[in-house]
Amino acid sequence: RQEVLGVLWACRTSCFMYAQLFRIVQRVMKKGGLALDALPRYGSVSSALERTSAGCAELGVLASSLEPRVVLDLPDRVAMLKPPGWEVYDRNTECQLLAFVKSMLGRAPITRDAEHRHGFLHRLDVPSSGLILAAKSFEAYYDLQVQLNAGKLGREYMVLCHGWFARGRREIAARVYWRGETPTVAGGQGKASRTKLTINAHGSYRARHRHSLSSLSLLTLRIATGRRHQIRSHLSHVG
Repeated sequence: RQEVLGVLWACRTSCFMYAQLFRIVQRVMKKGGLALDALPRYGSVSSALERTSAGCAELGVLASSLEPRVVLDLPDRVAMLKPPGWEVYDRNTECQLLAFVKSMLGRAPITRDAEHRHGFLHRLDVPSSGLILAAKSFEAYYDLQVQLNAGKLGREYMVLCHGWFARGRREIAARVYWRGETPTVAGGQGKASRTKLTINAHGSYRARHRHSLSSLSLLTLRIATGRRHQIRSHLSHVG
């Protein structure tokens, strides 16, 4: 299935997306998702991920006002607002969005399947906040994956970064490279990636113990490719 999605993504990035191809892939992936939904107790349980949001409250990590909340709840998918300090999944922090989803969906098979990202379409870094889309079934998961790889779903990010971006810049196109857990680096070798941007505002501040002003740029970013740490590496690449 990943190979099929890869072909769809390649056609989209090469500007050769055909409506007939999209419909064929959508039909094939839906069939595969329905087959997985029909399997009894599909997926293995990861006890390491069996966390509850109560752990955050007990530790005093976050105030109740900074808990996740549902902004759109459909029969087969859900959109949530992830607050800063929460990890989508992986158990690197106490506050796990996966536990929040499990509290809503109970023992839905896809939430227990790491191969399918526990139903999450995408992730955000722990310090970031924003919308997270998750599927309640394998059929919905593959439907969302098809839309994402075909460019039918867009992701926009509001970023405050150091430096003064020239107003003429509209895109960052640079290859990104990583190996294992090493940081992602943009420029040179790696996978082709592209980030579109809009400059909303500029500002400045005086840091403590410094006499000169430092500049800031408020950007809206739209990633045309979803590489690991693409935004961070692209912004670092252009300075």
